[in-house]
Amino acid sequence: MTEASVNDDSEKDATASDEASDEAGADAGATGSAAVATDRDPGPMWAGDPTAARMPRRDDVIEFDVRGFDGRGNAIGSVGAYSVTLRRGPLGTLPGARVRARVAKRRRSAVEAHVLEFVERSPHEVEARCEHAADCGGCRFQELDYARQLVELGAIARRRLRPLEPFGLELPDPIGADDPWRYRNKMDFTFASRRWLESDDDGRHPNFALGLHAPGRFEKGLDVRACHLQGAVGDRIVTAARSRALELELEPWDLRDHTGFLRHLVVRRGEATGEWLVYLVTSCALDRDGELAPRFERYWRALVEDMPEITTLVHGATDRQSSVAIGDTDRVLHGSGRIRERLAGLEHEISPRSFFQTNTAQAERLFETVAEFATAGRATPSGVFWDLYCGAGLFALALADRFERAFGAELVPEAIADARANAVRNGVTNAHFEVADAAELLVRAAAGALDWPAPDVAVVDPPRAGLHKDAVDALVRVGPPRLVYVSCHLDSAARDLVPLLTQEGADGRGAYRLVRSALVDLFPHTPHLEGVFLLER
Repeated sequence: MTEASVNDDSEKDATASDEASDEAGADAGATGSAAVATDRDPGPMWAGDPTAARMPRRDDVIEFDVRGFDGRGNAIGSVGAYSVTLRRGPLGTLPGARVRARVAKRRRSAVEAHVLEFVERSPHEVEARCEHAADCGGCRFQELDYARQLVELGAIARRRLRPLEPFGLELPDPIGADDPWRYRNKMDFTFASRRWLESDDDGRHPNFALGLHAPGRFEKGLDVRACHLQGAVGDRIVTAARSRALELELEPWDLRDHTGFLRHLVVRRGEATGEWLVYLVTSCALDRDGELAPRFERYWRALVEDMPEITTLVHGATDRQSSVAIGDTDRVLHGSGRIRERLAGLEHEISPRSFFQTNTAQAERLFETVAEFATAGRATPSGVFWDLYCGAGLFALALADRFERAFGAELVPEAIADARANAVRNGVTNAHFEVADAAELLVRAAAGALDWPAPDVAVVDPPRAGLHKDAVDALVRVGPPRLVYVSCHLDSAARDLVPLLTQEGADGRGAYRLVRSALVDLFPHTPHLEGVFLLER
C-alpha cells in the first residue's frame, strides 16, 4: 500500500547509504573505462587497466560512465573495482552519460561523488518538461525517455529482488503508464515562510512560498508555479491560493519556528468524475485571533469564486509541530466535503483523509493484476477471501462477487469507515470489515482465536516497512492455499517472501511456491515500483 510523496525528504543527502553502495557495485561491476586524477597526483588520468587503480580518495577527480540507478534514483557507475554513487546529480546525470566528478566521500569499496561536467551526454536524455526540475527532485527521472525509465526500473527491481532468484523468480517488464504526465489525483502542497530561491528566481516574496519542500532543506519551501504531475486545474488552484493569500496578507507557516497560519493545501480530483476537493490546513490561530477570522473567510470564498471547478472545500486546523497535512479538527466550508471517483468497477467517495491510490489509471492495472492472480481458475463464486492491510477495502469490495464471503482488516478507523460506506454504496453485501492491526489479526487467526472462516485466497498489502516477523510466521501457519503479496517497497517484499518460501506450513503442508510476479509503475519519473507476487501451496 502506498501513497508516495512527490518529493521524498526522508533521504539524507549528507551520508552515503550501504544500500546505494551495494547496488552500485552490483550493477556497475568492475568493467568499463574509468580514470582517476588527483591534486596530489596531477599527472594524466590513468588510461591503463582500471582494475589496477587505487581506491579514489576525497577530492580526486574521476571520469566514468553512468550505468544505472540505485533504489533511491541516484546515478551509479564504477571506477575500476570501486562503485560510485552520484548524489542528486544535475539534469542529464543518466545512464549512457560519461561524467567527470569530484569524490566527496568514500566508504568500504564505494565512493560518493558530485558531477563536475559531462564528457558525453546520454543518448536517452530528453528535455525536462518542468521548470522546477533542477530544484525540486520529485520527478527525478523526467529527463529520461519514459521507455528507458521502464528499462531502468526493471533493473532496479531485479537487484532488489535478487534474494528471490533461488525460488524461480521471473520478472516481466514493468507495466508502464499510457501517459506518464498529469497522473496524480492528489497533491499535498506546503505553505512556508522560508522560500528556496531558484537560479532564475526574481526574489519577490522571499518570505512566502506555496509548493514542495526543497530537497535536503525541509524548512524551506520551493514555490511551485506548475506541477506536471497534477491536472492543469490543480495548477490554477495553487496559483489562486497563492495570489489570494498574498493579497490578504495571510501568514505562511514557519517550518522551523512553528509559527504562522497557512500550513497545507491538499488538492484531490476524481479522474472519472472531474470533481475537485481542496483541503486547507491551518494553525489554530483562528481560535486566538478574532481579526483573522474575517480575512480567512474572504480568502476561502475568493478561492471558490476564482476556481468554480472546486466541488468542495474543507478546512482543517492543527497546532502540531509535525508537518502532516491533517487537521485535528475539520469543518466543511463549501460543498459536501467529499468527491466521487470510479475504480475497479466501483464508485468511491473520497474525503480529505481517505486513503486512495494516487494514480487512478495505473491503480486499475494494479487491480487487474491482483484480480488475475487471486481469482485465476475460479469459474463461479466460492470460498473465502481475506484482504489484509485493506485500506478503504478496494480488493475486498471489487472481488467480493468472485467469492462467497470477503473480509478486510485495516488499523485506520477512517479507512474502515470508508470501506463500509463504499460497500453500502455499491451494494456489496458479503464483505465484512474490521478495524484491526493485520499482524495481530494473523496471530489471532493462527492461534484459532479469530471468528473469521479460514481463507482460500488472501491478499496482503502492507506498508513500506513490510510484515512484522510475527505476521510472517502467523501467515505461514494460517496458510491460505493462494496468497497474493502486494508491495510498495521491494526490499521489504524480498525479506518477507523468503521465509514464506522456505517455512513449511501446519499439518505437514510444504512451503509456498512463487508462481508469478508482476511490476506496475504507479509513479512515473520516480524510482518507485509496485510489486505483485502470487504464492501457492
